[in-house]
Amino acid sequence: MTDNFLTREMLCGFLNSEEDFAVVGDVSWTEAGYLAAAVHPDVIVLDNDEIGSATVQMVRALTRACPAAAVVVLSSTGTETLLYDMLDAGVRCFLHKKISRSELVSAIRGVASVEDQITVSVPRDFLTGSAANRGRLSAREEQVLRLVAEAMTNRQIANALSITEGTVKRHLRSIFDKLGAVSRIDAVNRYRAHTGQQNSA
Repeated sequence: MTDNFLTREMLCGFLNSEEDFAVVGDVSWTEAGYLAAAVHPDVIVLDNDEIGSATVQMVRALTRACPAAAVVVLSSTGTETLLYDMLDAGVRCFLHKKISRSELVSAIRGVASVEDQITVSVPRDFLTGSAANRGRLSAREEQVLRLVAEAMTNRQIANALSITEGTVKRHLRSIFDKLGAVSRIDAVNRYRAHTGQQNSA
């Protein structure tokens, strides 16, 4: 599903050429929800280079309309935060358009056949950012980590900061990535060491 007719035509054409694939719909974004609810596909492929909050809302609508479908997003843009937002919304596969045709086909087969599989294929700097930002937390991430250091649960942190638990989880994933941490305590200790604070977690 994409608003670019030529892209839709090309994508549907090569997917239909696979013996085990059958394209049951070819529509724009605005028609996606109606079609998914009507035909209940196994996989929904979304092509969008303007990734943003509207994309996340569309994914949520699609997963509500067709909860059994695996949603695959193709894009050449986006941010780490939006990627996590989409995963939380129900995206099972996020692929950067640098991938090959065979990689796309393989990824679609994977999420269609393994219910709990999530596939992400993006350039390294899409997730990690530049080396200069490693260990550098945002103001909100610092707030979250301070509450983690107080042994608060995700729900308690969400209530304290007036955000959702899903947002807390996204911040924690970002914190872990930036600090190279493997646990909440490890993240607290690494950040204290990074900022010169006494390690007393």
